[in-house]
Amino acid sequence: MDVLKVFIGSPCGLNLRNVLWHGFASPQDIPPKYCSTMLLLTAGLGQLLKSYLHQTKVTLAHRPFATLTNLEDVIVFPGKFYVSHYPFLCLHGGICTGFK
Repeated sequence: MDVLKVFIGSPCGLNLRNVLWHGFASPQDIPPKYCSTMLLLTAGLGQLLKSYLHQTKVTLAHRPFATLTNLEDVIVFPGKFYVSHYPFLCLHGGICTGFK
């Protein structure tokens, strides 16, 4: 359990999940063995949760999907990117808008 607290959990620990997930580290900052450990922990926890839910016959309640209706509110760096370069950001119906 302490290993999980260091790698994934508490703000007092390394919280390597946040560091890696949000891209705060360059490859020379974090040794590959820590990245590998994080991947194995994540995959292992998913399998453990799945088997636990299956054994206990408990259903995990998923959060509802969020629908982004106004892409202008989502753009973090206006003037740097065109939405049309990212097809996954297109509005329903295939309409893409670019920002200058």
